[in-house]
Amino acid sequence: MSTDTAAPPQAQQLASIFQKAYARAVALQRMDEQISALLEQRQRLENEFREAQAEVNDECERMLKSASIAPAKILAQLAAESDTPDVTVTTTGNNGRLGRSRSSSSIRS
Repeated sequence: MSTDTAAPPQAQQLASIFQKAYARAVALQRMDEQISALLEQRQRLENEFREAQAEVNDECERMLKSASIAPAKILAQLAAESDTPDVTVTTTGNNGRLGRSRSSSSIRS
């Protein structure tokens, strides 16, 4: 009968340990769910950031292209209105830079 009196304190101690372990397991599960939600939110924000960055890049490209068209038109008009028909308007590469040049026959010595 001495074993009957010793069992209840051990059972209470074991029950307490199991309760603590269960509480920790539940807390870990909640933290995992929160981490998962934060990772999903981070991925969404990163995608939105990349989309905004692409929009900014597209707008910058559009502005650069439109800014290089205006000088080309002005130079073309100047060349057309000029008394010297030997002036030519040229573009140099894809950067939109323009240049005016005279043919060698129109350059005075």
